[in-house]
Amino acid sequence: MLPGDSMWRIAVKHQVGLSELLSANPQIKNPALIFPWQRINIPRTAEFRVFENEVVRLINAERTRTGLRLLQEKCLLDSNKA
Repeated sequence: MLPGDSMWRIAVKHQVGLSELLSANPQIKNPALIFPWQRINIPRTAEFRVFENEVVRLINAERTRTGLRLLQEKCLLDSNKA
C-alpha cells in the first residue's frame, strides 16, 4: 500500500470486490484505518472471473428465455467501478 490508498481504491485497481478484498485480509480489523506500506492480500481475480462468467451465463439463459437483451461479460464487475 502507498500513502493515500484505501481498501476501496485497491479493490478498484485490482478489479476485485471490496467484500472479497476484506475477506482476504482478516488481519485488518478496521478497513478505514490502514497504513502506508501495510501488506495486504489481493484475491486472485481469475477465481472471480470464472464466477462472474458463470453468473452472466445463467442470467443470459434466463434473459434468452424471456426475450430480453443479453448481458455482456464483465458487466457485473465493471458496474462496481467508479
